[in-house]
Amino acid sequence: MHILRRIILKWHQNSFFKVIKKAPNYIPAELGYATSFERWAKNKQIGEVATAYVNVTKSALSQDERILAENTYRRAIEVISRMETGRIKALRSLSIISFTYLLSSETYYKIGLELLKRNETDTHDQEEAVTAFKLSNGFSALDEENEVGFYSKSMFQLGKIALDSDNNAKDALSYFDSTLMQENLDNDIIVEGLVLSGEAKERLGNTSDAIDSYRKAIDLPKTEFTATAHYHLGLALKKANLGTEDIERHIELSLELGVDPTPEAIDILGENHIAVMKAINRVEWRRYRESSQKELGRGGIMNGSENFSKESIFSPQRKEIDQSSEQSQTLSIIEQGAASYDGDIPSGEEIMDSETVSDAARQQSSARKKARQS
Repeated sequence: MHILRRIILKWHQNSFFKVIKKAPNYIPAELGYATSFERWAKNKQIGEVATAYVNVTKSALSQDERILAENTYRRAIEVISRMETGRIKALRSLSIISFTYLLSSETYYKIGLELLKRNETDTHDQEEAVTAFKLSNGFSALDEENEVGFYSKSMFQLGKIALDSDNNAKDALSYFDSTLMQENLDNDIIVEGLVLSGEAKERLGNTSDAIDSYRKAIDLPKTEFTATAHYHLGLALKKANLGTEDIERHIELSLELGVDPTPEAIDILGENHIAVMKAINRVEWRRYRESSQKELGRGGIMNGSENFSKESIFSPQRKEIDQSSEQSQTLSIIEQGAASYDGDIPSGEEIMDSETVSDAARQQSSARKKARQS
């Protein structure tokens, strides 16, 4: 069934291509070509899929169909993120046709993330990432609809870099505070932001405020950072000599929620504590599993395949169907109608020095309330 589906989709793609040859810039055909191509394309063809969406975006802009152009532009960003190589170059090329300040902010944010992922130990990449995040903030500062004056995700990343790489807790705290002032943030970002703010406050010697940040984090719905919040809260309470039982409770919860046992945690609970023993067993089992996967990767099973999976032989097909269903839902949104484009295309000349813009954006955030329109 999977093979038949690919054949049908490829046939659809070829049919749309024939229409495009006869009627260039005919949006329904270009869109049909891009969506059908995406549904069957192999990994090495993902770049071509992104190009197909870029072509739709250009045609939509030339015909003043703004909503469609925004959707296909964002789809191109998503597709580029799945490319095996060349993602940064592709995103930079895509930024050339960005036609709103918000799209420019989103694109440079993605560029910054890719630069951080490319080589976490490369100082040059990190410096370029900082520049990309500041440019993202700069475009947001020029967006009249953005009353905050910055792109929250980029501001958050600048805070993480300041804290982790530059060891600049003061600047990091400023970035995190600016981000957390914004309304309608995802719960994940709020919890992580509170935890990182707490870390910054501790480094600045403000343990009391750090404890408040950690408590706020654990009061919110659970995320992957809730465990870290409990852990840091336990250590901060110990530093402040505030309640042995409370300290042990939070360290125990952190281990139960997935934090690996540390010498500090073992010292607080004792090596015979059930939470410590479970956590140690969990770590040992993970190491064993990772070691086993490496061995399987070298030789595989029976035929030496590196694609061995513990799932049922039927599950990959089921997974393919599920992914196809999700993809179809997303693509159907893109395929919805268009509206007239009445905005102006921003040019590079309108962007001030990235660092100056970022600083100005942070000052604006303290004076204006967030009311971002999605």
